[in-house]
Amino acid sequence: MEADSWGMSMPSNDLLTSRDPLKVAERAFAFEWSRSLGRGGRWWNEEIYSGMARGGVTWKKQTDPRELTTLLWMTLAHGAAGSMFWQYRPEYLSFESPGYNLVALDGQPTARLEAVSRAIAQIEGMRDYLPVDCGRAEIGIVYHPPSQELFGYNDETQRYNADLQGVYRTLWRHGLAADLLTPSMDCFTILPVTPRSRWSLT
Repeated sequence: MEADSWGMSMPSNDLLTSRDPLKVAERAFAFEWSRSLGRGGRWWNEEIYSGMARGGVTWKKQTDPRELTTLLWMTLAHGAAGSMFWQYRPEYLSFESPGYNLVALDGQPTARLEAVSRAIAQIEGMRDYLPVDCGRAEIGIVYHPPSQELFGYNDETQRYNADLQGVYRTLWRHGLAADLLTPSMDCFTILPVTPRSRWSLT
């Protein structure tokens, strides 16, 4: 089955302040994955939520406004049809949701809301050129579901996924675009490795 549109939820805190300098590459990997699943590359960033700290507590790392706008601009650059942010009314008495909002618990604007509002206004100014058309990459990373299942039998699913992300990180840090492929896709032919191409997509 092919999805008309695909998306994911993602945290934003520690994206730029983590000790891992390539943490942002994990988000780019998720974007590429979602684009590969959607029909004609159609996908959404379904939820960008703010601080991971539940209940909006202030003694844990909250999202920096730049982390939210970085994810928004990356979403745009990876050809998404759109993006959404979490925003719950204060009377919605869930323990987790207030900490994910763009505004404070009393409904007052925050620096996060102001930064996102400015970025959205800038994106609206480019409406005629959106969504971005992401052409086929010359490199493909193959995801093999039965292999992941085998790793899962030994409680090593996280290791399997980390290896996939590691391959993507290596390419990403050298500025090399890569498409996510599966063996069931009728869209690629393996070619001999050359300095310019590992995969030819048809």
